[in-house]
Amino acid sequence: MFAPTFCYDLDFPRSSGIRKGFILRRCAEILVLLSLQYCLSQQWTLPILRTFDRPLNQYSTLQNIERLLRLALPNHLLNG
Repeated sequence: MFAPTFCYDLDFPRSSGIRKGFILRRCAEILVLLSLQYCLSQQWTLPILRTFDRPLNQYSTLQNIERLLRLALPNHLLNG
C-alpha cells in the first residue's frame, strides 16, 4: 500500500483486441449512474436548496444546521 512500485510489471498481459462487450457494459453503467445522480439531485437536493430565499447569515444557527443535516445524505450519495 505504501510502495505501489512493488506490484508494477513491465509485461502486463493484454488482450489482442478490443472487448466491445466490456466497453458497452461500462458505458451502460455510466449512463445508469448519471441518471441516478440526476434523479437524486432532483428529488432531494434541489427542493432543499430552493427554500433558501435570503442569505444564509439571515437564518438562525439552528435553521442552518437543519439544512446542512438535510443535505448531508444526498451529498454523501451523490459524491460518495
